[in-house]
Amino acid sequence: MTPSSDWVAVIDDDDSVRRALTRFLKAHDVHAESYESADAYVERSPAGLPACLPACLVLDVQLLKGMSSFALLDRMDLEGTRVPVIFITGQTELQAELLERYPELRALLRKPFDAGILLARVRHHLQRSGQPRSLRLRAS
Repeated sequence: MTPSSDWVAVIDDDDSVRRALTRFLKAHDVHAESYESADAYVERSPAGLPACLPACLVLDVQLLKGMSSFALLDRMDLEGTRVPVIFITGQTELQAELLERYPELRALLRKPFDAGILLARVRHHLQRSGQPRSLRLRAS
């Protein structure tokens, strides 16, 4: 399954970060939906993962309640769901762990990050939305 819509899912358990990111994206004409947890994102659809997938996920690496970001990505991978991921984190020591677990990871945005960089990456994925994707999740 590949993304089939021009929207972005923002998943972050920090209310202020989640609201600020969503508000920022919407101010730049990006349809963004926010979720306080990976569980809330999965529960969006009665069948589990949303049927109409986002163009990308803006995903906090370290979710403190419910399913972890790693568990969400593993579940998506097992279900054949291909959605690019933009990782965000406030932690500095997680990059080595992410690179080991997800070798395709090329970038990790550390909080606080340049919102312009996030917007450029989101727009890139929105432009590519619906195009054929590789068989692995792509992080950017």
